[in-house]
Amino acid sequence: MPTFKAEIQKHQKRADGTYNVKIRITHGGKAVRIATPFYVSKEDVIKSLKIKNQIIIDKTDELIKRYRDECNDLHLQYRDMSASEIAIHLKNLSKRKDTENGIDFIAFARSWIDRNKDKKGVKNYTFAINSLVKYIEADKLNILDINFKFLTGYEDYINKQKEEKNKQALERGERITTNRALSLYLGSIRHLHNEAKREYNDEDIGKILIPMSPFSKFTIPKLEATRKRAIDATLIKQIYLLPDKTTYAGENRGSLYNLARDMFILSFCLLGMNSIDIFTCKNIKENVIRGLLKLSILRFKIGTEPKSI
Repeated sequence: MPTFKAEIQKHQKRADGTYNVKIRITHGGKAVRIATPFYVSKEDVIKSLKIKNQIIIDKTDELIKRYRDECNDLHLQYRDMSASEIAIHLKNLSKRKDTENGIDFIAFARSWIDRNKDKKGVKNYTFAINSLVKYIEADKLNILDINFKFLTGYEDYINKQKEEKNKQALERGERITTNRALSLYLGSIRHLHNEAKREYNDEDIGKILIPMSPFSKFTIPKLEATRKRAIDATLIKQIYLLPDKTTYAGENRGSLYNLARDMFILSFCLLGMNSIDIFTCKNIKENVIRGLLKLSILRFKIGTEPKSI
């Protein structure tokens, strides 16, 4: 008989500081883990990362009981199954339960994020789902409830939040924000909705558990262009002509004031290139094409248009 245990793994701490609770299945000397829709923070565990939150413990105990009952129904069949095969069988069981009770979009989204945690930009999906949970004031959302009216209400909610933040920013004399959150969150939710349809629907056999396509009617606002903040040429000259500030010992080394001025001038003269890109360019001559310097931006690792030198 397989053994089951709820646990979290230290190396799988998420960007928001939480851990996904997993059910460890041990069978035939091998162990595999199944992700659950439950998440815990550092307040829910002890130093050894053992779960202490009784609500989570009760939920995982209920899930483990369901898994044990299913294995009992398999009778002797599980004896010839590997731990991985048992895990697949139990995952399919959970999926069947989802469809019977209605597919929980929040649980699916968190599971998808956990499975794709190594993908670039996956944090954006976490931010979007956290925002959605705040809007609905619940941890569950039937995917069939996501329709045009729901998306419009969510859009209004984000816009009101932005207006309030911008009002406070203006009072403090700070720069106001764009609609980036609106565009980013709705775009992320659309992608997750499509992923859910891809996972639960099978058009080849006519199995359509998610028939709705709310984003075919709802238009996600385009991202507003960032307001240009170019400074006057006179001010650039004034910064360039700033004299060195010396330390109390009469030296000008190690001065943050001087460093800030020099880095500003360097950034301006590089015409948008980063100093780190120059530093990692091993051979300037090999990267010069018709008098232009071809670089790859380090932080994105993508090709860029050549810059004049």
